[in-house]
Amino acid sequence: MITLRHNAIQQISLLENLGLDLERCFHNTNISHEKLIEKGVCVNESQLRQFYCNSVTEYGNSFLGIMMGDNVSINYTGYLGLAFMSARTLKDSIGISINHPQLTGSTFEQGLKIFETEFSLTQTGGRKELNDLFDFLCNAALAGRYKFIKEIFDCQVPLNRVAFMHADRDQADKYEEHFGCDVSFEAECNELVIPLEYLHKLLPRADADVFEVMRERCDYIERQMTRAACYRVRIEDILHSADAVWGVEAVARELNVSVRTLKRKLESEGTSFRKIINEIRENLAKEYLSKFDYKIEGIATRLGYNSTSSFGQAFKQWLGMTPSEYREINYPNGT
Repeated sequence: MITLRHNAIQQISLLENLGLDLERCFHNTNISHEKLIEKGVCVNESQLRQFYCNSVTEYGNSFLGIMMGDNVSINYTGYLGLAFMSARTLKDSIGISINHPQLTGSTFEQGLKIFETEFSLTQTGGRKELNDLFDFLCNAALAGRYKFIKEIFDCQVPLNRVAFMHADRDQADKYEEHFGCDVSFEAECNELVIPLEYLHKLLPRADADVFEVMRERCDYIERQMTRAACYRVRIEDILHSADAVWGVEAVARELNVSVRTLKRKLESEGTSFRKIINEIRENLAKEYLSKFDYKIEGIATRLGYNSTSSFGQAFKQWLGMTPSEYREINYPNGT
């Protein structure tokens, strides 16, 4: 979610200027606005969403997302911003955004559609996962996208029309005043529709050498973030740690998600908690059994089993033999 995290000082200033109570905005987030602006402070998705929910409640409606999106700046997005700015054309810049979803922190899937006289930047998905924040995040994502485009060109970029997936028709006049064009609601996707000429215009700070370096850096960071975002990897890290927790409820707490969300995420990755935990237990069990200073009772405890017998039963299901038999066969001399 790039809107807040990369522009913390600016967003907090906006909330103060709007007269919002910052203490209430950060209620139940376990962070403060002072901490948020410190470099290196880790803020997870759950904390951000709680902050957004509080802020929308304080402001009174989801149009706050338009103001927060308009308050972002490409200058605070590091390698990503430099890649955007140094691209040869807007099409090249858009390609960076589409190909680096983890790095952009996008809530929605980004897309590009090209027509005879215009093109559209689309944002889809998110409706089921976002619940009460759906309207707000639609607003923040689309307004932020448009703000980046204007900064890339260093000028106002005309819009043919704008569409939102949500249904905030009661404030249609405010949306049309902000974007300067017709705005529709309950669309299939969030959408910015722009004259085609802007897609291929040479950008004012185009620099092929800088762009190539920034693109390569973005590729590397994207790979690292994609790996870190994988729930299987995150669970493996927890279960391989010295203070491993083995129950699904405990692991979900470590990840700051509900058990239901965790199971759904793993299903989307083509696996399950039971499958992951069994694979890790089997691999660790074989590793521990190779070390003769590890007694089988201790190994069972390390792997989260309530008894040696339950560990033995599980091990026999994996390899068709007991832990003692496995040790005797593979390490007959105790080495």
